[in-house]
Amino acid sequence: IIDTELQLKDLETLDNRISKTQKQARTGGDKDALKALEVCEQFKAHLEKGLNARSLEMDAERRALIADLSLLTDKPVMYVCNVDPDSANSGNQYVEKVREVVKDEDAEILIISAAIESEIAELESFEDRQLFLEELGLENSGVEKLIKGAYNLLNYITYFTVGKKEVRAWTITTGMKAPQAAGVIHTDFEKGFIRAEVIAYNDYVELGSESACRDAGKLRVEGKEYIVKDGDCSTPFGFSRMNDLILQPILFMGVLSLLMMLLMYLTRIPAAKQLETEGVVLQQLSHPSQLGGV
Repeated sequence: IIDTELQLKDLETLDNRISKTQKQARTGGDKDALKALEVCEQFKAHLEKGLNARSLEMDAERRALIADLSLLTDKPVMYVCNVDPDSANSGNQYVEKVREVVKDEDAEILIISAAIESEIAELESFEDRQLFLEELGLENSGVEKLIKGAYNLLNYITYFTVGKKEVRAWTITTGMKAPQAAGVIHTDFEKGFIRAEVIAYNDYVELGSESACRDAGKLRVEGKEYIVKDGDCSTPFGFSRMNDLILQPILFMGVLSLLMMLLMYLTRIPAAKQLETEGVVLQQLSHPSQLGGV
């Protein structure tokens, strides 16, 4: 039912675009509009068969022509199957039915047991939770699998910034270079990026500190072309403040100029008043009646 409603909404979106694109293609002979129209009609025909847009085989270049439509059934989907505790490892016949239904969608299928998750939530320590999972033959809890599966589906990874006061995790898209990853923290870091000191997550956990990693030769200096990896730990970024060094003097000189202009204006007011007074006096003395009737 949910898929049907989403498909109907996508059909409505496509109909609106087709109507608009047809006019552009016919009146202006726009080649791009003709290509987009063809793609829209392909998606429409596919949806009218009761199939989701993501199951339509089409190259990325053609899909990009209507990417701005953000078709609901073209978005990545994760199917979470809640099973009994005994089926938490490999699933059951119901999970296989789900696999069969969505086999053409390249969707993520996750198997969890809500009963097991509720028991894990009651355990206080990490060690107790790990021991409980080992007894059940599970490597990770359902929550962990859900987070990792969602990140994988959305093409996300995490890197860490490590400072003296805190450690923070940042979510970025897979394939981002170091300046782009730095820009997630603040745009200034991307603009003025020079280098980053990077430590692999496993090395940091194993050795326990930045200084130990440095001594062991596990700390690397990476430049602008470095592609950030999942779990990378970075010390504060090295970046240039050249823009600030240039702009600050300019701003200072601008403010100084304004102050000088204001000062000159204020000092001219008394002088102007004095001249005005003297001018009035001169005018009065120059009047014929005061000069003896000349």
